Amino acid sequence: MALTKRSGLQKDSSAERFNASEMALLSSVVGHTFDLQHQYGKTPSQIETLVRGFAWALRGYPMETIVNAFREYVLRKGDVPSPSDIINIINPQKEPWTPDWKVYEALKERKKAEGEFALTTEEEEYIKACEEWSINRFKER
Repeated sequence: MALTKRSGLQKDSSAERFNASEMALLSSVVGHTFDLQHQYGKTPSQIETLVRGFAWALRGYPMETIVNAFREYVLRKGDVPSPSDIINIINPQKEPWTPDWKVYEALKERKKAEGEFALTTEEEEYIKACEEWSINRFKER
């Protein structure tokens, strides 16, 4: 397995995951993305290196998912994506949970008004999660 000069990636590293037609499709998608985003002037060798890099980074995903993520990116952005941009479309990062203090207050008021057994287990767990979040947030200061 020979290494490419610039990327250090093994030339056959993506062959384990993608077949020849999938690699051709990825090459086409990457090439069209560069054209659509007005990133002209890449040599065939540079495009090949980019395709191999994308194949290496995205080898855990089905090709159809990758192609759809490229399409989604091109529809929303005006530049060329990196592999991490494509991965973030496939697996979006979830926002960290934060309490809804209005819900918390309403649950606390209902418990106070209706008694110890007024809340469901899930509602009690929500109150506990809010309080733990607040304590942890205070400790981080």
